[in-house]
Amino acid sequence: MRLPAHSAAVHPVQLPHPGRDLRPEVDAPARGIDVRRTRVLRVHSVVGLQHHAQVAALSEDEQERWLARAEEEGWPQSRLRKEIQASRVRTPDSEPITVTVTVQITFEREQRWKAAAEVASAPLPEWIAQTLDHAAGRVDDEW
Repeated sequence: MRLPAHSAAVHPVQLPHPGRDLRPEVDAPARGIDVRRTRVLRVHSVVGLQHHAQVAALSEDEQERWLARAEEEGWPQSRLRKEIQASRVRTPDSEPITVTVTVQITFEREQRWKAAAEVASAPLPEWIAQTLDHAAGRVDDEW
C-alpha cells in the first residue's frame, strides 16, 4: 500500500547503544562525543530499512535523493540497488567526472612538478593529468 505523498515523512533518528540514554545531548558528552559532529540517520517512513542499507555508503545528499526517488516510484530495494548501480556505469559518452587523489610528496618534488607544469604552460592539475595519460599510453603500447 502506497501512502499519499503528503504523508511520507523523513524522521531524524539517533541510534543509541543498549543501556544508553536516548538523548544524545545527555549521554554523548559523558562519553566524550561532540554531538555536533555526530551523523544523524535520516529514516524515510515509506521505504524499508533495506532501502536505507542500499544507500548507507552514499553521501547524505545522495541518500536523500535516492530514498525520495524510491518512495515516489514505489521501488523495492532490489530496484533501488539496480538503479544506483546503473547510475554509476560510465560510457565514452558520459560526462567527465572529478576525481580527487591525495598524494604525499616532498617539497622538492612539488617544486619540480610546478616548474614542469609552468614550462608546459598548463595548470598543475592539468599537467598531472597529461603526464598520467602519457604514462598510461606507454603501458597500453607494452600490453
